[in-house]
Amino acid sequence: EVVTMNVSFTPVNEIPPNGHIEVVFPDGVDLSLLPTSPQVGIFNGAQIFENFVANNGNVVVRVTGQAVQIVRDNSGDAIPANVPFSLLLTNIRNVPVPGLGGTYIIRTKAHDSLMDHNESVAATLFTTQNFKNVTLQLSTDVAGGLCARR
Repeated sequence: EVVTMNVSFTPVNEIPPNGHIEVVFPDGVDLSLLPTSPQVGIFNGAQIFENFVANNGNVVVRVTGQAVQIVRDNSGDAIPANVPFSLLLTNIRNVPVPGLGGTYIIRTKAHDSLMDHNESVAATLFTTQNFKNVTLQLSTDVAGGLCARR
């Protein structure tokens, strides 16, 4: 299923206007449909940052392997420390089979130096959907009755 992923965290350190945010997805999550800057150009930060209400600035979004990198272009305000923050990443395809997915990684960087990180964000439990409009039809509803073999 193709979904929008809301990535929420509280940075310990301020993320500067030229900072990077990286979200690494577990193997099996398909990021090939995620809109990236080589395809659609520069994003306004408001398209990615869900609840950062100051001057968002612009960002470049790129995918390398299982990592989504959001690179700020130094045109917005710093993202404050100790304030909950969310990203919206669209068109992500969940793993194809049910079960516990792998863990996620979230990192923030300034000038390519690691600032904040969590290398083992809890895995997602992927489930299946129930069938819809299921009916069963027997040739007889008599207890002990035999149905014709097909």
